[in-house]
Amino acid sequence: MNYRVSSAALVLATLCTAAHAQQNNNQYFQEQQRIQQQQHHAEQARQGYMQSQQGNAPEPSGRWEERWGALATDNATGSLGSAVNSPSRAAAESAAVADCHAKGGRTCKIDLSYANQCGAMILGQKNYIMRAGDSIEAAVQDGMSRCNATDSNCRVYYSACSKPEFISN
Repeated sequence: MNYRVSSAALVLATLCTAAHAQQNNNQYFQEQQRIQQQQHHAEQARQGYMQSQQGNAPEPSGRWEERWGALATDNATGSLGSAVNSPSRAAAESAAVADCHAKGGRTCKIDLSYANQCGAMILGQKNYIMRAGDSIEAAVQDGMSRCNATDSNCRVYYSACSKPEFISN
């Protein structure tokens, strides 16, 4: 069996194949456009959501209040009194002196007062040094360097912080 294909049939087959390929290309590009539009809409929705969430964050209502600390000593008895997180300098100093007396001190005096900071007492072989700083590490480092410059066997005896407190309305 010999099959003969006419040139008209070949042209028709070629045209049909080309038309089918063009249709497939059109469908592919339409699908790509649809996916891009979906991605664009999803991104717009995400950005709108993020903006709406940023605007809805509650603002804290209140104020910051100072907090004071103080250290009092009686050199004759070796007593140390301390106060932390007091609402005023006077309250911190009064509490530190009272604490010093409660620990056996008779002539307690204020050696250090600090607001919104940390305080440290460094003991050396002969003397002591009290320093305040933004952190315990800062107060201790300053005290230790000063103690080591003039004394020996320097060590941290006391440290604490009185940081500001946020009071909600």
